Amino acid sequence: MWVFGANDNDWLGWGTTVAYLVTAFLCFVSGRLGGMAPHDGDRSERGFWWCLGTVVLLLGVNKQLDLQTLFIDLGRDAAKSEGWYGQRRMVQWLFIAAFGMVGFGAILWLGRRSRQLWREYGLALCGIAILVLFVMIRAAPVHADRGLHVKHPVPGKRHLLELAGIACVGISAGTYMRRHSISLKTST
Repeated sequence: MWVFGANDNDWLGWGTTVAYLVTAFLCFVSGRLGGMAPHDGDRSERGFWWCLGTVVLLLGVNKQLDLQTLFIDLGRDAAKSEGWYGQRRMVQWLFIAAFGMVGFGAILWLGRRSRQLWREYGLALCGIAILVLFVMIRAAPVHADRGLHVKHPVPGKRHLLELAGIACVGISAGTYMRRHSISLKTST
């Protein structure tokens, strides 16, 4: 049952939330630098980083608010009241498949839109792909993340994939910031 408030209160949950927020900040700063770049494509670079920053910020907020649990609770209540609770697994799989197709489709669309995009933003796109995969695994009705059993429990094993995606996006934004702040200094 969903409860409003911080729902991932251990040090790793808060650390992951902070990583999301720092990465979102880096994306927003990169978007600001993209708007000041002295070459064509400023608007698309700014838009890319602002969209990415918004997605990462929303994932960070969701990390603590656990809004997917609210969504699941509402869906369960609707399924019971509408009489299709017995088919809920099929609906869950369809939702996950649709989410995955939209997420990976958007990444492919961005990649096809410009080959330079993969060269410039490949690490950020891989990071978002990892985060989409993480969300899909967490949303799977069979809870595939429970299959990560090891003899000696590893603290935060569920967070590793999520942190890898955040790191890819953050490193990409940091690299973009460094490269474009240097080009701004040399152009002035």
